[in-house]
Amino acid sequence: MPEGRLLYGIDPRDRLDAALALLARDHAGVGCLVLLGDLAHRGEAESYRALTAALAGAGMPIIPMMSNHDRRRAFLEEYPNDRLRQDGFVQSAVELERCTLIALDTLDEGRSDAGGRLCPERRQFLRDALRDARSDKPVYCFLHHPPFATGSPAYDAIALDEPEALLQIFDAAGRRPDHMLCGHVHQTINGSWHGIPISTQRSLVHQLGQEGQAEVIEGTLEQPTITIGTVTPDGLRLRHRNLLYEGPVFLPKGTNEIVLRP
Repeated sequence: MPEGRLLYGIDPRDRLDAALALLARDHAGVGCLVLLGDLAHRGEAESYRALTAALAGAGMPIIPMMSNHDRRRAFLEEYPNDRLRQDGFVQSAVELERCTLIALDTLDEGRSDAGGRLCPERRQFLRDALRDARSDKPVYCFLHHPPFATGSPAYDAIALDEPEALLQIFDAAGRRPDHMLCGHVHQTINGSWHGIPISTQRSLVHQLGQEGQAEVIEGTLEQPTITIGTVTPDGLRLRHRNLLYEGPVFLPKGTNEIVLRP
């Protein structure tokens, strides 16, 4: 949102500042920060200007991504970074010490719903990135729109178009991602899709708490989280951190004492 504007009664800048403070305090060695989209609510230049200012002191590489709420031209004018421009899209393939990250642009500007799409150019980028990635490191793929069914008709109606095309790309590249991480649904979902581990991430602002088979998406003000990914010699560990908890802490064993957090 533009500086000082609220979204559902919440200041997104406060939430982002809290996330960056948590990272600085508890995870100072983080290799990079991936922003899974919804960088603005309505794609305004003022929102991207505020985001750029907020991230200026992050002290780590940042991989921003596009979503149905974003607008590429406005974003790139306020967040100039030639590395992000891939055939007109905001995409990147980044090799880190222990892994390769591929961030895709699923924004389909101009459509009437909130669904996503990977056109032939973006699919080609993914195929090339998978082929070029080092075989001795895992590859993690990030998309805003999930390619898999969430079990909710309302979400699945605005997911990624033609998800089967991804499987064809993986076959053409001769490699599948070791994990796929998505946004869009503002919920934590873990599972697998065609044998590929998958995860989705909560929002820093509002969550989408719709359950069951309802056709309407309901917003909630549940706890926001950030996810800390740690690459180990034997796999990937994803830890979900509650961002705003300031309640009591206690030792589960050996004492009944509850200590208030200082």
